[in-house]
Amino acid sequence: MKYIRLIFALLLLIAAAAPSEAFAPKKLKWGAGITIGEPTGATAKYWLEKDQALSGSIGGSYYGLPRITVDYLWHLDAFKSNIFNLYFGPGAAIGFGEAASLPYDEFKGKSFTKGGGFRMGVRGITGINWTPKSEPMEYYVEVGTLIGFLPSFRTAVDFAIGVRYYFK
Repeated sequence: MKYIRLIFALLLLIAAAAPSEAFAPKKLKWGAGITIGEPTGATAKYWLEKDQALSGSIGGSYYGLPRITVDYLWHLDAFKSNIFNLYFGPGAAIGFGEAASLPYDEFKGKSFTKGGGFRMGVRGITGINWTPKSEPMEYYVEVGTLIGFLPSFRTAVDFAIGVRYYFK
């Protein structure tokens, strides 16, 4: 718990010291694309403010097929760049049906993948996005922690890379 508090305090310091100048590519609000990782499937993002956005994804995952994830993200100009930004935020994930069987099976009973059904959890995510000035695209890589609480308490690491195209 100490480490979570320390990470959160560091992110708050960065946020206070580096106000964001980040915008969606070409100041467009809606983007959609693909994500590979947790989950692997489709992704969308809607910018609420110049430094805040809602991000969602749906696809296959160790947490269920389908898995639906929604995150509220804050973007920081931590790199003093108009094209690279750090982001972080809380989110939620739900999974339905059979889960993909990844390395978690080796834990014998400590897996998200046992049986079908409904799964629910919360997550914290941190990532870096790249928004080239010349095209309405966003490329990103993110990592975070998933804490599942239904049907039972389990934790896991989420990692994803992806690309979104922004529409007028």
